[in-house]
Amino acid sequence: MEAMREGWTDDRLDYLNRRVDDGFKHVDERFDHVNERFDRFEGRVDERFKQTDERFARLEKRVDEGFGRVERMDERFDRMDERFHQLNDRLLGLNKLLAQTSVAMFGGMATLLAAVLATML
Repeated sequence: MEAMREGWTDDRLDYLNRRVDDGFKHVDERFDHVNERFDRFEGRVDERFKQTDERFARLEKRVDEGFGRVERMDERFDRMDERFHQLNDRLLGLNKLLAQTSVAMFGGMATLLAAVLATML
């Protein structure tokens, strides 16, 4: 196996320097190419961003309107919930009245039966 070099010579440093410069020159050329493409499409890109901004504004307006409808529906559900509680209270009152009426009628019938039996004996 070949022994590793322990130091950098001037020639090796110069070679590395040229390679780095060549690499950055290539990167610069690519960026120039990309910049040219953006320059060609600059008007169209700006127009597309404008259209996108307008679409997002319309979408945001629709979302806000939708949330407004949801809030109104929440209010309606709250009112319906309150009405159900009122109906439940009324039904409980009616149930209590029916139970009291049943007890009173049973008591009256028991008294009537006792009176009929007392007259027969």
